[in-house]
Order: sequence, then C-alpha cells, then structure tokens
Amino acid sequence: MDQQTNSSSTTNTLENCTLAETLNDESFVGVHFLNGKFDFRFPLGFNYVKRPDTSDEKQMKDFYLKSRKDILVLLSVLRSFQTKEIAHKESSDKIENSETNFPIFAYMFVYDYYKKNGYYVPKENIYKVSNSGKVNWNRTVKQTKPIVSNNNIVYLETVRNKINYNENELIAIINRYCVYESFLKIGCLFSSKMVKNENLKISKKACIKVLNNKLNNTFNSDEINLFKNMKKILEVESNDSTNQEFYFGTTSFHTIWEGMVNYFFGENKKIREEYNPKLRWFDSSGSKISGQASTLRPDTIAFKYSEETKKVFILDSKYYKGSVNLDDGNLPLSESVPKQLVYANWAINKVNPKNESQNVFNAFIMPDNLEGEDKAERLKMKYYGFVKPEWLSDEEFKDVKKPYNRIQGVKVDTRDLMENYFQRNKKDFEGLLEIIESEANSMEKYN
Repeated sequence: MDQQTNSSSTTNTLENCTLAETLNDESFVGVHFLNGKFDFRFPLGFNYVKRPDTSDEKQMKDFYLKSRKDILVLLSVLRSFQTKEIAHKESSDKIENSETNFPIFAYMFVYDYYKKNGYYVPKENIYKVSNSGKVNWNRTVKQTKPIVSNNNIVYLETVRNKINYNENELIAIINRYCVYESFLKIGCLFSSKMVKNENLKISKKACIKVLNNKLNNTFNSDEINLFKNMKKILEVESNDSTNQEFYFGTTSFHTIWEGMVNYFFGENKKIREEYNPKLRWFDSSGSKISGQASTLRPDTIAFKYSEETKKVFILDSKYYKGSVNLDDGNLPLSESVPKQLVYANWAINKVNPKNESQNVFNAFIMPDNLEGEDKAERLKMKYYGFVKPEWLSDEEFKDVKKPYNRIQGVKVDTRDLMENYFQRNKKDFEGLLEIIESEANSMEKYN
C-alpha cells in the first residue's frame, strides 16, 4: 500500500502502525495512539498476521487486508465490553470518557457511512397536493376539503410528501470535512485510496450549532447517528491530533476473557445466580446478623442433559500467560482451586435430591494460539492437563463419583473466541463439555 500524503498531513497507513501480542496477562490490550502513530496490542494467544519480510506487492497486499481484519476484531471486542469491563489505562474512568481526546468510533462510523452511501446528501421534505408519494394526513385535513359520500368522509385530493434532493451546502461541507478527517485519523483500517480534502467555511462551534439544529429536526435514525458522530469529531479540540496521546483498551483483559467464555458457553445470569453459594454471619445467640453476607460467584455455569440426567459444568475463565507458554509457570494458583470445589459441592445439591456427585465437573478455560488444531465448528479447543489438590487424599482425588475434584484445563483459541463469542454454536458447546467430562472420567492418567 502506498503511503498517502497531502501538503499538511500524513495518513495513518498500516506502514506506520505497530502490531504485537501482549507479553503477559496484565499487559495493556488495545490501541495506543501517540504522535500520529498507532500501536495495536493483541491479547494472549491471538494469532494476528505478521508483517512479511519482503517488498513483494502481492504479499504486502495480503498482509494489509488481514491486518485490517485483525484490528477490527480487536476494536469490536473492546467496544462491546467497554461499558462494564474496560477502563482507561491510567485511570478508573470508563473508556467512553477518554474518547473525547480521539473519537475513534466516531471516525469509524462516519467513514463507514461514506464507504456505504457516499457523501451525505441532505434531503428536504416538500409537501404538495399529488397523486404519488406518502400521504400526510395531518396536512391533508388542514389544506383540502373532503366530500361526504354514504356518511363517509372522502378526500379526493391528498397532500403527499415529496423528497427534494437539493444540496444544503453547509451540511454537505461538514460531512465532507468529517469524512476527510476520519480518513486521515484511521485510514489504515479501511483503504489507501485518498479522499478529497475539505476545509470548513465557518467555525467548528457554528458547525456544531448547525448539527444540533439538524438533530432537533431529524427523525431518521441513520441520519441521527451520522450527525451525532460528525458532532463528536468537531468537538475534538484540535484538528491536528499528532501531538495527542490516546488509549483505548484495558490492562484487565481477563474480565473480557471471562465475559466471552460466559457468552459462548454459559447459562443466563438468573440461572447462574442460583449457583452462588452464600456465607452468612450469626451472633452468639444464633440469630442471623442482618446484612452480614457474602457470595461466591462462579464465572460460568453450563448444563448438559442426557436422558433424565442433568450434568453441571463449572467453568472458571483464566487469562494466564502460562496457558500460552506452559514452561512459564504462570498458571492458576491454589486459591483458585478451593472455590471450584465449593461451587461443586453446592451444585451437587442443586442438581437433584439424590446427591449425584458424579454429574458435576470442574474446568479452567484458558487462551492460546491453537493454529493448526482442528475446529469443532467455530472454535479450536485443546485439552492441556489437570489440577491435583495435594490436600486431597489419592483415594478422594480418584473417586469416580467425584469427578469435580479433578479440575480439567482446556485451551480455547483466542482469535476464534473473539470472532464468535456472541453466537453460541451447539457443536462447539457440546465439544467443550465432552472434553471436560471424558478427561475427568479417564482414570488411567491419574494412576
């Protein structure tokens, strides 16, 4: 892709971007914008496309196409979880508050609208007596006289809406300006084809007033979204963002990993809350102390039904570097295991009154790059080991009626989950549960 320039600006092409995987589970995941350049950081196990060590035009074109897809997957996931999990890298503020420094999604919306529809062309509603167009009954009643026939009121002439595509030059200029700015700021995500430069004829404050007036008189949802995003762009303090620093992402990607696993494999919140064991305090007389309660909340609860049996799978999402590099040693520690065992014992009573403990299973779900592994449907998954709590006797650990004591470890491909977490697939769902159950019941490896 050729680098595009004009007399005053250089576009942010992928030639000027850095793409890399995070180094550990507490590293920043997201996009960092500094001095006009982007640095994209992908989560552990994300198989992003690597820049080829060549100048071959075909290979570089393929790299740019795949890189854009990777970047958009990253931004899409971050944005989906931004209202709950994602905070600004340097503060506890929600990410939407920092977007005023660099309205990345406003740029994306305006440019995407342009690519799909071209420049915005204002439409003016003209009302006239006509035999074509949508009837405006309010104006028809006010402006025309009906006749009465067989006790019915009949309007022989109706006022209908006509669309006049006369250009409103000011709105059009604002839109073209915003499209140009959007290309300059995030052109690397879309295209190397330059758009026409456009300068505003009036101040940005005046343009914002025009857009506010337009918003007050517009009922088309597409136009409302367009105007709101154009307004966000104009509200940025300076058109030159090259000296600004902007973060969009999180140093706590483990919360997003947990959310994606729960979306794809878990039951809904109401059902999940039924498996929340509670701890309560009582005073010396045995009376419950009001308000003194705490709750353990498992990450994900999944069910599997077989004939008349209901099996419960307690999934704990673990975003650890050790899952990508087993030699690293950074794997779930001892404090994670007792919670899983408590959940399991609680679940035994929830499954059925017969106390069928053999139908409760435990697993840690962790990320990795599983390129080359087979997919069940949308997700690549791989069994990688089990946890043995040494405080359990061998007899208790190997008890076939207590498979939950043998906590299984399963890897899920990071990229696959990021692309598909919002659309559960039956084959993948059943595939994960089958791995956990079969490995927990495979007693040979525990001898």
